[in-house]
Amino acid sequence: MAEKALFFEIFGVRVEFGWDALGLLGRHARGFGARKALVVTDTGVAAAGIVHRVEAELKTAGIESAVFDKVSPNPTDINVREGYERFRETGCDIIIGVGGGSPMDAAKGVRVLASHPGPLHQYLGLKGAEKIVRPMPPIIEIPTTAGTGSETSRGAVITDTARRIKCVLRSGMASLALVDPALTTGMPPHLTAATGMDALSHNIEAYLSPQYHPAAEAIALEGIRLVAEYLVTAVQDGSSREARTQMAMASSLGALAFQKGLGATHSLSHQLSAEFGTHHGVANAVLLPHTMAFNMETAKEKLRRIAFVMGEAAPTPEAAVSGVRKLNRKIGLPQTLSQIGITEDKIPLMARNAMADWCHPNNPRPCTEADMKRMYLDAL
Repeated sequence: MAEKALFFEIFGVRVEFGWDALGLLGRHARGFGARKALVVTDTGVAAAGIVHRVEAELKTAGIESAVFDKVSPNPTDINVREGYERFRETGCDIIIGVGGGSPMDAAKGVRVLASHPGPLHQYLGLKGAEKIVRPMPPIIEIPTTAGTGSETSRGAVITDTARRIKCVLRSGMASLALVDPALTTGMPPHLTAATGMDALSHNIEAYLSPQYHPAAEAIALEGIRLVAEYLVTAVQDGSSREARTQMAMASSLGALAFQKGLGATHSLSHQLSAEFGTHHGVANAVLLPHTMAFNMETAKEKLRRIAFVMGEAAPTPEAAVSGVRKLNRKIGLPQTLSQIGITEDKIPLMARNAMADWCHPNNPRPCTEADMKRMYLDAL
């Protein structure tokens, strides 16, 4: 494999990308004037030894570190508050998010509280974003999965525990996204599959969004192509350097693209995580074909292009939908909501909450609560 490493700046974020890029962490942290770093992560990443490697790189650069590893699989406002308390008590001046989307999103929340008075809920949502006005400490995001793309997104998804709903925290871009595909080689096949479909859903929904952003659309199409070409290999052969590298790029591209907006898939899937604790990537994988079918009448030409870049023999709108279904089957993910424990009695509440979600206004076809119920039932 030809070496695929690069440093670039795009849409307000600096990206250091490449195999073994973790070795550049100390240099970048020093560049931000760091003296002591709070590493925000979860117990799984900590147990895998990645946090020790992060701390070692910082130590070599003369930077002390403290660790907060209590982030939940779906990060909450409580996680963020506890992380901020650790940041304050240990005298840190830079934040490093290490892991999947959950630790990286929680790290963004800690960054907000490190420079703004709590509680966090006042900064959630579009109106809350207007209150994030003070300079914040630098943050470096280091993904260990290839799916959420949180390292290159301008916001975070945090569960408001009082209301039991997921909310967006528009915290701004990271100071640096340090993307080292080698860190993803420890992902088991099922997690590789789930996070990969998360990346695909980001790219597809961003591309289908009717908002005008040709640059984001071009990025999204390449992200779709990379997932279609490399996800199966990444699942079947986790040691494939090429597949891991390309999936890491597809993930980062997806989050860059969804500055253009997401859609109904995410409004629906957010409720599964809030009500049932469903892995976000699995929820997206099950729901994505149904929302694509729902959007058929308003997005035919774009769905044709999706089918084309996915390598479907007949690039039709229907082939785009079936192509996603086939990919789900190849990588062994569930095909229905009932397979992941979703029950019909919760659908009315989830449909109502989905209508309050921030993503579906960018769906190419406007949604009603009845539409949300129908898509849930079709996927059940």
